Amino acid sequence: MRYIKRVVFVLMIINIWIALPSNCMAMAFSQPVELGSMSALPPYGAFKITGATSNQGTLSTEKEQSGDYAKGVACFGEGAYALYVHYDNSYFYTDDFKMNVFHSKEFDKSCLIGDKDTKNTLILPLGFPHNFTIYFIKTDSKINLYLLAYNTNTLPSYKLIGRREDGRFVNYFSTEAMEKYYGMTRAFCHNYRVLDNEIIFEYGKYDRVKAKFMSYAEMHFTWDDKTQWFGVNILDVNPEEPENAEPENIASDNNVESDEYTDYDY
Repeated sequence: MRYIKRVVFVLMIINIWIALPSNCMAMAFSQPVELGSMSALPPYGAFKITGATSNQGTLSTEKEQSGDYAKGVACFGEGAYALYVHYDNSYFYTDDFKMNVFHSKEFDKSCLIGDKDTKNTLILPLGFPHNFTIYFIKTDSKINLYLLAYNTNTLPSYKLIGRREDGRFVNYFSTEAMEKYYGMTRAFCHNYRVLDNEIIFEYGKYDRVKAKFMSYAEMHFTWDDKTQWFGVNILDVNPEEPENAEPENIASDNNVESDEYTDYDY
């Protein structure tokens, strides 16, 4: 009789576990840790590299940028968390560059990020000047996440990339993609934060009448084990309400659209 009761109890626990909502199994994130940064500024586009654990590159021949690098491979982080950036400023001297076309795929080849093998890298359509900081976000799974912070048209922008369990690097989302697919064009992303199983991007705009910065919306990204991708909830933020007021959920998507630029094959 005791044996039967024990079996029934175990089955009840299993049923409860299966019935738990999927967000209970959501991926948890650590706080972002800065790994380093890179920048390439006019007029010659040599790369300044900060915080790399290793860098195998050739120095720029331009006197104005002595000590900076023209072409090479920089590694940020170590071991299983290592992230490689393949850089080449020769792409800055193309016809597109001379014509100030800074978002062509040819120009974007100046920076490839991901694995040591260029066949497993992503292009970085950051425009010119290149200027980005790399943050590592550890998860409780076998997926490694990297947040890239940079500027587009003097405004802060962010891109989240990751190494999947199979080792492949992918683009998950960026602030530009959020503008394209979710209509976040009335404001710009001015901050981000990580809370347990959420990566949150804060959008705002400057109110000239009130002469102060006003919050606009928040995008809450959570990992969906079922789709193996990120879902998003867009919350309306009213700066006139009390600080303890709950934000309103104005939109959600269980499968976030990725960036226009994905893997680049040589």
